[in-house]
Amino acid sequence: ESEERYHTLIDSLPDYVIVHRDGILLYVNPAAAANMGFGDETLLGKPVLSFIAPEYQDCIRQAVVRRMAGETAPPYEMKIVARNGTPHSVLTHGALINYQGAPASLNVLTDITDRKLIEEEVQSLNRVLEQRVTDRTEDLTRANEQLTAEITARTLAEQEITRSLEEKDLLLREIHHRVKNNLQIIASLLKLQSRYIKDPKLLELLTESQTRVRAMALVHERIYRSHNIAEINLKEYLKYLTKQVLTFYNFRHHVTVTVTMDDIMADIDTVIPLGLTMNELVSNSLKHAFLDGRNGTISITCTPQGADKLRFTYHDNGTGMPAGFDWKHSESLGLRLVNNLVDQLDGTIESGDGEGTTFIVTIPQKRDPASS
Repeated sequence: ESEERYHTLIDSLPDYVIVHRDGILLYVNPAAAANMGFGDETLLGKPVLSFIAPEYQDCIRQAVVRRMAGETAPPYEMKIVARNGTPHSVLTHGALINYQGAPASLNVLTDITDRKLIEEEVQSLNRVLEQRVTDRTEDLTRANEQLTAEITARTLAEQEITRSLEEKDLLLREIHHRVKNNLQIIASLLKLQSRYIKDPKLLELLTESQTRVRAMALVHERIYRSHNIAEINLKEYLKYLTKQVLTFYNFRHHVTVTVTMDDIMADIDTVIPLGLTMNELVSNSLKHAFLDGRNGTISITCTPQGADKLRFTYHDNGTGMPAGFDWKHSESLGLRLVNNLVDQLDGTIESGDGEGTTFIVTIPQKRDPASS
């Protein structure tokens, strides 16, 4: 009865159960027979190795020998071939038993074909992925090498450009320095020449020419001393210019000049005509507005007009212009220069009302594209 229950249990297992002795099949459960494509009785008496894939047969022989000798063999994987040639991957557990009165090998084979197929698919995908990673790594390595080479080349080019710009900067500073020195020589020659002039009008003309030359020389001096040779700080320039004019005319002690404005940067094309304009206006005030040592003040203020214009208001509290004086059509060289210089700046100039003399100069404000 117990043997019958044992057979019933074995017959109902989904795993393949076989018993063989000396390599001949003695028992095959229904699951094994069905999956192999045979009937139960058909397989009995057949060599067990005939169903095992050739590449596994030597290992199986050695495992059977060890098991029949009483040794314990660990589970192992192998492939068996069904009647229709379909291979099945199985995990085999074996044990030595007594079957029908003699030692025999009991083997339980768990079909792991689906698992092996999944493992193979995973391995295949892993290989594909690893290859893709390898290919991508090689692509990135090549791209990185190319990028490194480009960066190196660009760095060298930038260094060369920097050196070139530094050389040009140095050259331009030297040019402005020499221009300033040459203008100062001209001013000095005019001053020396003025010592031999007796005619007051001619002497006045030479003196005015000196201030104009000095105003231009000052621009070049401020440029070569500036951190940025392309632009000059208008506020600092006008303060220094007016101070030099006061010193030249010896008005430092009783005339005060103030410059009120933000730090506005301008290029040489703006600074020279604007500087000459202010030089003429200050010189004109010192010569005509503060006679007989009269104390006074001159103010220059600048306010932005919108985003692209600057408004300069020049004012002195001196005697003012004579009634009915047509300053726009004056024969005075200084005022004619002022009108021409403002036109050169594409600006406008108007006189203001009130005490003393007031001029309002409006000019376009040039913007550096790099800073906008």
